[in-house]
Amino acid sequence: MTTARAVVVAVTVAGSVAATVAFERWVFRRGEARAAAGVRLAHTRTGLVLGALTAAGGLIPEPSEGR
Repeated sequence: MTTARAVVVAVTVAGSVAATVAFERWVFRRGEARAAAGVRLAHTRTGLVLGALTAAGGLIPEPSEGR
């Protein structure tokens, strides 16, 4: 692996981690704001939607699997 490629991989991984952490923090803050507003089971709806999206993503076949 060349140095330039290693730098691209490192920046991509760091960016992915930063984006994931930012998203998780946003989701938590949103749930806490809903809880403070008195919404019952404030984190549950968000968790169910994100869980359904994750499950749907898992059903997408890999390109290498073919048909």
